[in-house]
Amino acid sequence: MSNFDELKCRVCQNRDDNRTYNVKEMMFGYRDNFEYFQCSHCGCLQIKEIPDNMEKYYPSNYWGKPKNILDKKDRSLKSWLKLQRTKYLLESPNILGKLVSSYTAIGNAPVWSGWDWIGDFKRINIGINSAILDVGCGVGSLLYYLREQGFSNLTGVEPYAPRNTLVEGVTIYNKELKNIEKQFDFITLHHSFEHMAEPYEVFKQLYRLLNPQRYLLLRIPVVSSWAWEKYQVNWVQLDAPRHFFLHTPDSIQVLCEKTGFQLSHIVYDSNEFQFWASEQYLKDIPLRESNSANFSSEEIESFKRKAKELNQEHRGDQACFYLYKP
Repeated sequence: MSNFDELKCRVCQNRDDNRTYNVKEMMFGYRDNFEYFQCSHCGCLQIKEIPDNMEKYYPSNYWGKPKNILDKKDRSLKSWLKLQRTKYLLESPNILGKLVSSYTAIGNAPVWSGWDWIGDFKRINIGINSAILDVGCGVGSLLYYLREQGFSNLTGVEPYAPRNTLVEGVTIYNKELKNIEKQFDFITLHHSFEHMAEPYEVFKQLYRLLNPQRYLLLRIPVVSSWAWEKYQVNWVQLDAPRHFFLHTPDSIQVLCEKTGFQLSHIVYDSNEFQFWASEQYLKDIPLRESNSANFSSEEIESFKRKAKELNQEHRGDQACFYLYKP
């Protein structure tokens, strides 16, 4: 196991009055116990010791299957039309792009709980030739999706990838951030940061890799939420032992101040998952159990309404943090 200084917070270094919790692995139903503690100062909830056998908790079916859509250079009319649509939405008016946009919807990006990438890209001036890095990209689904939309300078980092992958417009490296040299116009971490053992070191590398006057999008579960208050160790997004750190706005602010980032703004984007999955954990039902998500459509709709309310109150259990490099 990784040896950390007892109950010293690895974000703000506080040692005083930190509270411990015993948490079971419940995604796959192993029910192994792990000790976490919550910092009394910055609020970050973190695992006390990282197991040596983490591979056990990332079985082959954890990642899903890669979408092999770019094995050959795609010159189809459909892809060309998507490119015109993206140009119209992000860069410059064109009649063809407007026509395609009127008749075909963009659809959701293939990331956890969706992402309004068009809205974000417009706000921060990202175009089809911008250099984009997805950290913890898994099998590369988001990168391949963006390639389909016409983007051409896409990079992913996934230390658990079987090998480096280079396909037209998409490069995925199976290496650590510290070994990446290129700089980027936009960096995303879609629910990967909580899986990383050294948040401060990660922030330092992200700051190095981001071009000045550009943004980083950090999407993570947050412990400063109604779901944590309600469900405690049965909160589904605690996800022991895979989630090493469950942050708060305060703990993210600490990391920003230490590394030079400015915390621009926060958007809460939690959904019904925080309720139905936590409720079944209360009943000792693992997430991947055959009788998982056994709720009526009325219950699910009620959960969706509650999630929307909590997001508006800044109490949802996940959020998007927009960090700016001056």
